[in-house]
Amino acid sequence: MGQEYELSKVKVKGVGKATINKLAKEGITTLKQVLDLGLDELARKVGEKRARELYKEALRKLNLMPMSALDYYKRRKTIPKLTTGCKALDKLLGGGIEVGSLVEFYGEFGTGKTQICHQLSITAQLPRSRRGLEGSVLYIDTEGTFRPERIVEIASKKFRMNERQIEDILANVNYVHVLNSDHQLMVADEIPMYVENSEKPLKLVIVDSIIAHFRAEYPGRENLPTRQSKINQYIRKLMKYALMYDLAIVVTNQIVSRPDVFFGDPTMPVGGNVLAHIVTHRIALRKVREGKRVAKVIDSPNLPPNEVMFVITDRGIEDVEE
Repeated sequence: MGQEYELSKVKVKGVGKATINKLAKEGITTLKQVLDLGLDELARKVGEKRARELYKEALRKLNLMPMSALDYYKRRKTIPKLTTGCKALDKLLGGGIEVGSLVEFYGEFGTGKTQICHQLSITAQLPRSRRGLEGSVLYIDTEGTFRPERIVEIASKKFRMNERQIEDILANVNYVHVLNSDHQLMVADEIPMYVENSEKPLKLVIVDSIIAHFRAEYPGRENLPTRQSKINQYIRKLMKYALMYDLAIVVTNQIVSRPDVFFGDPTMPVGGNVLAHIVTHRIALRKVREGKRVAKVIDSPNLPPNEVMFVITDRGIEDVEE
């Protein structure tokens, strides 16, 4: 955590050492923790006036105060992008997975969702000179599909890593198999802890898959409001941390059939409008001829509608040979 974010290092009007020490005793030592706590809770601890000044300073330091479109344009040009390890996918994504964004890959079983996640667990740790993020990974597995053996295989065959390098890769993937939606929400709450405690800074959070537990635990129309409320809470928390801690967030999702659709794609991702409105980029995956897969941009604020083809081999996600 940079010193510029430490409460003890910043000067805030009307906030003295006594206030800083009081917050430190409760484990609040950074401006990012101030934002995470929220203005109301902070006001209960230090008073409304001090809370507002601290909150404004946190927003200023994290570039969350109003700025001109020109300044934002310049800032966006400096945002790192994580390579997927596949040129076609990178091109589709405008250069890779953008830090501070939430990218959703959805499709039926066997379209490559989990394979992409395994490969990203490696590329996130690559040096920036190889278009990695030089960081660690938090891998949240809801369906028991994570396989470290697959990471070993891809790292060895595609990235030509030796045994020591592969062990380092595995050591920097923080893996958790969440048992239910409450467990999933709890792990999300602990993302700041992983940011602070990782030997390598946390740079990528993967959720594979994001809706499975919510869908199983809240079936039927009578449970729909509760389910959507929990999904909304979860997605917004992920997005907040993506912006606060400069994280790339990648989630996978299941699909459901739409029997009333006679033209076009008769499937749609689970989660409804709650998920659709918060995710930055939605990428649909599907199987096509000869074992190939297609990735298609379905929704994005800046990526043009396009699709590319890729294959899955023992080396991981690969470009199609011409």
